[in-house]
Amino acid sequence: MKELLIRLIKAKENENKCKAERISLEEQIAPFLKCDLGKTKTYTKEGFRVNVKRPVSFKLDSEIFEEVKKGIPYEDLPIKTKTEIDVKAYEYTRLNNPSVFKKISEAVTMTSGKVAIKAEVVSIGH
Repeated sequence: MKELLIRLIKAKENENKCKAERISLEEQIAPFLKCDLGKTKTYTKEGFRVNVKRPVSFKLDSEIFEEVKKGIPYEDLPIKTKTEIDVKAYEYTRLNNPSVFKKISEAVTMTSGKVAIKAEVVSIGH
């Protein structure tokens, strides 16, 4: 396992260097390829097909929104509500209210995520 951990650490170092280089190159190339914010554009340049994405994100300040939305009809509000599981409450329900948990669990799918392992050298020679 030691050899695998050493290789993992080196791979992560290489990955971080490659990512930094990729980001630097993208920043250098970007001025040559015009694309509006929030859009995607494909160019064919010098024998390459190049796809440019200029994403933009929006964040709603809930406290301010609660004040400014007053008097605006609900159907005119540019918002959407997402129902999602509260994992802590779900686990609490599993432990403390089995009959409710049984019903709710029919609508919940649990999937395993990708395993992540972080390794670091703590001593040399072992």
